[in-house]
Amino acid sequence: IKNSPLEHKILNTFTYYNDELHEISIYPFLCYLGKELVAIGYLDNFDLDFIFLNDTHQIIIDERYLLQKGGEKL
Repeated sequence: IKNSPLEHKILNTFTYYNDELHEISIYPFLCYLGKELVAIGYLDNFDLDFIFLNDTHQIIIDERYLLQKGGEKL
């Protein structure tokens, strides 16, 4: 993100692989800066979509309400 605290930072990125998601070309990921969660998102074909994104000072996108935990929405 240009002109933000994340500019020129290296993020630790963790991906989740699932055969069913792979069949429809969806690849979820988490990004951390140190121990702070910076992004939750996914690659959908060649598009990058975010469910949660912050620059360590402010939340830019927050659609975590769309996620489910144990069959229930968060």
